[in-house]
Amino acid sequence: MAPKKDTATISVRPDGLAGQKCIITGEIDGMSRKAAEQILINAGATIEKSLNKKVTLVVLGENAGEKKVGTFHPPVPFPLILTSVA
Repeated sequence: MAPKKDTATISVRPDGLAGQKCIITGEIDGMSRKAAEQILINAGATIEKSLNKKVTLVVLGENAGEKKVGTFHPPVPFPLILTSVA
């Protein structure tokens, strides 16, 4: 895995994720969790502290937490973003 960076250099639409409540679980390749969260915030999302009924988007990174992944039962009521595929 590449070293984590402190800042994100990804351009996003400011309203691209407007109204979405997000969580990140696992490691995001090449960036810190704070930087990944900032990208979501810059796109209009709100970051939730834990998986709850308000969550509408989950970002699954490498080594995603089993507690969070284990709670997803089909059909998944929200989109999942996979950051890497092994």
